Amino acid sequence: AIDLFNEIKDPNEIIITLFFNACVQLGTEKELILLKSISSKISNSFYSNPYVVTSLIDAFMKCRDVTSAKALFDRSTKKTISMYGVMMTGLTINDQEEEAIDMFNEIHLDELHRENHSEKQKLLSEMNTDRFEANIIIYLCLLKALAKLGMLEKAQSFVQQIPSYFLTDH
Repeated sequence: AIDLFNEIKDPNEIIITLFFNACVQLGTEKELILLKSISSKISNSFYSNPYVVTSLIDAFMKCRDVTSAKALFDRSTKKTISMYGVMMTGLTINDQEEEAIDMFNEIHLDELHRENHSEKQKLLSEMNTDRFEANIIIYLCLLKALAKLGMLEKAQSFVQQIPSYFLTDH
């Protein structure tokens, strides 16, 4: 997949996202170097696409480059629930569970600090049924982080706060 990508002259957002996902499958230092090289050469317009940004954050995390993933996440002006989920998963995978918990808390702070009412509504709707899979990932990441830190009572308390919608079959 990587060799094929190198033959494409003007890759679009889908091709770039697929390339990032291919790099993560291997997760070696060689792929990380290639990932950084390609990501530095793509047009800035691709960075406004949340799918591309989320895919790149995921790739950095799976290649164990937490610093680059955090920098990209911090630069992103339109954070989505999927981005938070990828960050929390990556932080947990890379043994930074406390930061994953902080990230979960940041989601709620982001909701409170949004000045634009329509943006608040959009994020809140993402936190509801429209983004079911992303939310399940976020909840599971938080539970995994709490468990890895030995905070089992807090994890049990958190499970009791999960909306019942997420605990039923769909």
